[in-house]
Amino acid sequence: MAELSTDIYQPYITSGLDKAKAINDASSPASYTPYTSSAKNAPVNQQMYDYTANSPLQQIAAPNYKGLMGGDYDKLQAALQQPGQQAATNAYNTGSQGLLNVMGGKGLYGSSIMQQQQTQGLNREYMNALANNASNAVGQRYTMEQAGLKDFNAYNAQEIAGQRGQAMNTAQVGQANADGWNQYNNLKYNADKQYGEQLNNWQNQQNYEQNFLYPQAKTAYDQSQQEMLMNRALALAGQGAPLQQAQQSMLMKQQEIAAMQAAADQQSRNELIGAGVEGTAMVTNGLLSNWDKIFK
Repeated sequence: MAELSTDIYQPYITSGLDKAKAINDASSPASYTPYTSSAKNAPVNQQMYDYTANSPLQQIAAPNYKGLMGGDYDKLQAALQQPGQQAATNAYNTGSQGLLNVMGGKGLYGSSIMQQQQTQGLNREYMNALANNASNAVGQRYTMEQAGLKDFNAYNAQEIAGQRGQAMNTAQVGQANADGWNQYNNLKYNADKQYGEQLNNWQNQQNYEQNFLYPQAKTAYDQSQQEMLMNRALALAGQGAPLQQAQQSMLMKQQEIAAMQAAADQQSRNELIGAGVEGTAMVTNGLLSNWDKIFK
């Protein structure tokens, strides 16, 4: 039995190959997606509220002391002494006039008897009355002066106590304000430090993704596209797909890169919520170690 010739299929094979070749020639590698950071928005620096210091108690002025001072007591003594002295002088004048009348009627005016009664009687009583009056005035003056001195001392003691209390309150408020300022500055320092660390981590994340992850992923993608077109052309020429295994390896690399991108994205989120620099170093070292394994 004669074998069936395949020549009759050649036009169809040639036509199919021509169409496949035209499709392959018209094909071009797909463009890689543009770079998009997983940490697009930078951290926001929240402003600290303004510190408001406390004020000490309002200074209360003590009332002025109203007691007698200095020469006031001299005037008081003179005022106390004047009525008694005037009364004694009036009595002395009256007695002297009576003595003159009596002695003159008896013809004893200017006699030794008259002088004796004048000296031993009127003059002595008059001087005694003046002395007693002055003594009483001085006694009242000293009594009032002593009472005034006690009141003045009590006033001074009260005023000093008030000033001491005011000074103590001012010192306590000042100390409280100083402590408040220290706490406020400490909070502000920590807030600024946290913001600085978050901003630094964010910038490092941007740099790491843009200058390392993205170029590596794009290079792997471009190579896989070229190998895909090469496999198409070789398969069209009847050579199979010798670069298929390389393409599969490249696809695995792309998957690993995608996983690293996801890890970097999660790390960025952790850093922005205050995970800290230590976590960043650990993840970054892990990523770099994975990169060494992938592209070794």
